Parts: sequence; structure tokens; C-alpha cells
Amino acid sequence: MNGTAKHNGHVCPQHILLVEDEQDLAKLIILNLKTLNYSVDHATTLKQAMHIIEHKKLDLILMDRMLPDGDGIILCEQLRQAGKEVPLMLLTAKDSEADVVLGLEAGADDYLVKPFSVLELRARVKALLRRGKAQHEQTQQIEFNSVTINASTREVTAFNK
Repeated sequence: MNGTAKHNGHVCPQHILLVEDEQDLAKLIILNLKTLNYSVDHATTLKQAMHIIEHKKLDLILMDRMLPDGDGIILCEQLRQAGKEVPLMLLTAKDSEADVVLGLEAGADDYLVKPFSVLELRARVKALLRRGKAQHEQTQQIEFNSVTINASTREVTAFNK
């Protein structure tokens, strides 16, 4: 089942924030993500993106670097400094090796250069969401002495020492 996750027994779509000021490209990306059953919010500025990030639980952020009110790398750095671990992919026309390295070192999990194939974008989104889900489930485990509790699945495992 693409684009969905279970939460308290209910199937919920995974939530993606797209930060892209080029309207035609944004429409194409949103259409493709929605066909995979993802819930998508769209922002065209860093300010709008910050508002959404502060008020919604996100599973992935797709962000352009060159936005009307600044560089997406700045927001990426701010999120990582604040301890936010939501997977983040930069989508940009900046294609030099130095730009890619700068983006990844700023905390981006992936970097996709425009123009890109929609099929590649979809595959990278799925991969980032798989990794993000696995990390989230791993952090939901509590260990005490010889007992492990998985908070998301509510499974308890006891080990003999």
C-alpha cells in the first residue's frame, strides 16, 4: 500500500511538504505524489514552509533551493540545528559538485538536480519515506533490563540473561 501508514489502527496517508515556487513544476510533482496516495502541502516561500513545519507532522520535505525569500539550504540547516530529523530532499537547478556537497552537508538526505525524471523523483521519495519510517520505528523502542517494548506495535519482548 503506497503512501500510507498505520496509526492507532487507522490507515493514514504519509504527509509531504513541497516547497517549490515554480507553479507548473509544483503541480506536476503534487499530481504524481497524490497518485501514490501521499498527502501533500505546498509552500512557495521559506516563510510559508516554516509555518507548515511548525504546525503539521511531516514525513518528508521536498524543497527547492532558490526561493523568493532565500536559499532552501538555510531552512535545512535550521531544521537540523533544531533537532528535526524529518527526511529532506533538495530539488534544484544548482548542479555543481560544490552545490551538491553543500546541500548534503547542510543536512539534506538527498539532492535531485532539475530537470529530473518524475519516475526518479517518485522512487527517491519512496526510498526516503521507507528509511524515515524505519528510523521512526527504531526510536519507538524502549529497553529496560531484559525487556524491550516497541511503542508503535505494542509488542513486548523479554530476553533471558
